[in-house]
Amino acid sequence: MKRILCLVLPMVLALLLCSVPVAAQPPMPPAVHIFWGTVTIDGSPAPDGTTVSAHIGDLFWSTTTKDGKYGYEPPKGEGFLSIPADDPATGEKDGGEDGDEITFRVNSVIAVTYAFEAYAVTELNLSINTTEVTFYTLTVNVSPSGSGTVALSPGVPGNQYASGSTVTLTANPASGYAFDHWSGDLTGSTNSATITMDADKSVTANFEEIPIVHYDLTISSTEGGAVTEPGEGTFTCDADEVVSLEATPDDGYQFDEWTGDVDTVTDVNDSTTTLTMDGDKSISAVFSVVTPGVSPATFSASNLSISPQEVQPDQQVEVSIDITNDGGTTGSRTVLLYVNGNLEDSYTVRIAPGSTENVVFTVSRSAPGTYVVLLEDLQGQFTVVDSPGGLSTAWIIAIIAIVAVGIVVALVARARRKQG
Repeated sequence: MKRILCLVLPMVLALLLCSVPVAAQPPMPPAVHIFWGTVTIDGSPAPDGTTVSAHIGDLFWSTTTKDGKYGYEPPKGEGFLSIPADDPATGEKDGGEDGDEITFRVNSVIAVTYAFEAYAVTELNLSINTTEVTFYTLTVNVSPSGSGTVALSPGVPGNQYASGSTVTLTANPASGYAFDHWSGDLTGSTNSATITMDADKSVTANFEEIPIVHYDLTISSTEGGAVTEPGEGTFTCDADEVVSLEATPDDGYQFDEWTGDVDTVTDVNDSTTTLTMDGDKSISAVFSVVTPGVSPATFSASNLSISPQEVQPDQQVEVSIDITNDGGTTGSRTVLLYVNGNLEDSYTVRIAPGSTENVVFTVSRSAPGTYVVLLEDLQGQFTVVDSPGGLSTAWIIAIIAIVAVGIVVALVARARRKQG
């Protein structure tokens, strides 16, 4: 009997432990190769701000010097050249692999090569002799003037590059412009391009102005009031412009809602609100008569219900809420459903005085996670789980425990029968 229990109990514990989340392991330090050292040019310490760069194929990293060094005063680490290891998960080369040849340049002049090694720290002193190097000038222009800028990497004083150096030019458009193409000694339409300095070169980055997109906003109102901001009629608005709306009822009338293209209206039941112009829009302010001596329609929300609150991916969730007209006249209310802050759906209901209407929405999500639901001023949530076989984690743990206990009971009963 003891022997059986000694065999079974570890099995039970193992099954239960499988369902317990494992504590997160501390992250590994980043895989990099760090370089630092002195820099001399023609036998003298390099001036402050001299560019030191490291290249692996088309990839490069750079820093500048101070007091004739790059990576000044270890272990402070300022100015180190830190080259990351390639991350195979990205699908493209973005760092070094052990054994890769790194070419070090000082102001674009090749100084030395060295092999990449992850997690290594290397003191590497660099020295160049410019008297034996031919330099060429890279002239960069922008057309039209003020339409953008061009960044050079590596950047060197006076854009004087050693013969055979490669320079990466990146065109950055100013607001309202887009990069179009390179001209001169460089061609192509990608905003980042490389040029080899085997002679004096002149390059122009050509930008083009982005046409401003306009949309028409048509505003009207029913009898009993007017839209006082921005007024009524058709207005021309910029794309994505946010327009303030204000509806003012006449005496004896009340504002009910905004109707029409109201998908970007912040609150269709509020007379003072905003609308975002993502296309042509036509909206109307709706007013209704207020009976003398009778309070206008006012609404309250209650009994938010979310069922079920835990679902599998793409399983429907029913979200409902009660809307009550607490006023003295019949009125309309547009109920807006938000999920994680984004408008999901809307429904307009007309309710008599003192009456309550139940408004029901259905939603679903495919990605596991917790989703926050907002209806009127009431908030709740539902969770999408992704467990094997469609079971939640709690159910899996319960099933494992039941099976384990069943095994123990069966083995104990069997042992007793043998002893009898």
